[in-house]
Amino acid sequence: MKEAAHFFVLGAMKAGTTSLADYLAQHPDILLSKPKETRFFETEEYDNGIEHYWRKYYPEWKGESVIGEASPDNLYLPYLPGRIMDYFPDAHLICILRNPVDRAYSHWRMFYLGGLEALSFEDAVSAELEGIKAGGGLDFGGGEGARRWNERMRVSKKVGRGMSKNYVDSGFYARQIKIYLELFPESRMKVVFFDDLVKNPQSVVSGLWDFLGVDPSVKLKDDAPRNPTYKSRIVYSLAKKIGFATKLNLIMPMSIKVRLAGIFAKIGKEQSMSAETRRKLIEHFYSHNRELESLLGRDLSNWDR
Repeated sequence: MKEAAHFFVLGAMKAGTTSLADYLAQHPDILLSKPKETRFFETEEYDNGIEHYWRKYYPEWKGESVIGEASPDNLYLPYLPGRIMDYFPDAHLICILRNPVDRAYSHWRMFYLGGLEALSFEDAVSAELEGIKAGGGLDFGGGEGARRWNERMRVSKKVGRGMSKNYVDSGFYARQIKIYLELFPESRMKVVFFDDLVKNPQSVVSGLWDFLGVDPSVKLKDDAPRNPTYKSRIVYSLAKKIGFATKLNLIMPMSIKVRLAGIFAKIGKEQSMSAETRRKLIEHFYSHNRELESLLGRDLSNWDR
């Protein structure tokens, strides 16, 4: 397994990482980790060493020439690039990016429908922007970054709700990419965009297969989008047809029924982003998007509306 090339899909969250990882894994010469988000480089598990990583996340390896994982936090967390470099200095890095305004809304929506966010999108964004303005944004850099992040995740699991409400903070792509480029040469990184993946998944994935050194002429067997938030709509539709007055209702714990009822109610009265909030976020991301344009050499003016 050590002779296989390794890749990391770096995110961002709600930018298509799940779809992209599944598409890449349809190539016969590629093996994706199980689960796709190993969290190895993110957590204290990193201290167990690389042999532990091989054994736990790639037990099904049968000689595939390329293996890899995918996690949006790989792009967001500033202490991860150094950890990845320690073990995989020749890694292939794949960034998938989405309009940061739309990405922020989709991120909030996932948390909101999942019962992890009580605030409206407008209130959640306003609170985060105020924190960023006051210099109190999330900080997971430096030598203490890993400890702070893992402590935050432990608290999140303990109280049963998402603590890292980084809807805005996750959209500073240029800053995140530059940390990787301080360690890895540009030739080891490929940046693709959510909109391009949605419009033509085969073209995007073929280009990435070529980047990874495998046959790019393989055809995707299934290019349907993988989207957990979209699946919640399917669950909701089925639940309405089945109803709660069924055998399932009789055996389901009350705590789960209450949670599902809350999720279904939220889906039923789903909120859209207000024009004022969109304008506020476009203004906030404007300079960051210009920095990203300069870094990538791609016109991103369509993100300004």
